[in-house]
Amino acid sequence: MKHFIISIFLIITLTNVESQSLEKTIEKFHIALQQKDIQYIDKHTSKDLIYLHSNAWIEDKPTLLNNLQTNYMKYQKIALDSVQITKHNKTSIVKINANIQGIVNQKNFDIKLLILQTWKRKLFGRWKLIGRSATKIA
Repeated sequence: MKHFIISIFLIITLTNVESQSLEKTIEKFHIALQQKDIQYIDKHTSKDLIYLHSNAWIEDKPTLLNNLQTNYMKYQKIALDSVQITKHNKTSIVKINANIQGIVNQKNFDIKLLILQTWKRKLFGRWKLIGRSATKIA
């Protein structure tokens, strides 16, 4: 019985740590977008990444990294208003309301978005973004 209680406690604790870890990864990922931390973004995105913008523009991983490096896309401010995480085994669906300001192709933008992200937990607990879709909120 003692081992059962300890096992349940560990499962609950590890689940909570996983969730917190994903929350921190999401927060750091958006900071990395603003700071153009290519190494962090590369480490936390899948090689098969699909990054869909609210204007139907689609980037894969190499394009996303290149657009950040060349300043084609520059995120000046990303304010996450709310973040909701739904877990499904090693995959999590994340719904975010955000205000984003930046420059794309030398044009300023200031937009409120509903963002849906899919994250997958890999070896050693590292979360990787595998898909992202955004919709403009009026």
